[in-house]
Amino acid sequence: MVSTTAAAVGLPASNAYLLNHLWRHRLHESGSTIACSTCSGGEKVGFVGEGGTVTFNGVSVPSAGTYQVTIAYLDGSATGRQADVSVNGGSAQLVQFTPTGSFSTVGTVTVPLQLAAGSNTIEFSDPSAFAPDFDRIIVGAAPS
Repeated sequence: MVSTTAAAVGLPASNAYLLNHLWRHRLHESGSTIACSTCSGGEKVGFVGEGGTVTFNGVSVPSAGTYQVTIAYLDGSATGRQADVSVNGGSAQLVQFTPTGSFSTVGTVTVPLQLAAGSNTIEFSDPSAFAPDFDRIIVGAAPS
């Protein structure tokens, strides 16, 4: 598991939560931070799945609702990977990721997530296979 307390990087219409060298990550199982020159913070989290997870703590929103969350990821597999995404320890939502061509090419997918007002925790995992590598998440500024 990789866990980080998110620090928002302010953008006009959203909040970005980066995995970068400014934060200390707690590693467990197979998830680990990896240098990535094409990633927003110079690092990505790889080897998520098969027991490894990545958790974004402190994802803060002003009011409860369904937010559009953009996931920046890297997937060099031939067929695409998937990950379970859960919010605040709730039921997981399965997200399919299409290949980006390499593990150094960043792609994005946007999913609706139900967030509570205030601080939230978003966790990515896959109990049976490896998920893509992760760069950052970008949370919409208001519920959709």
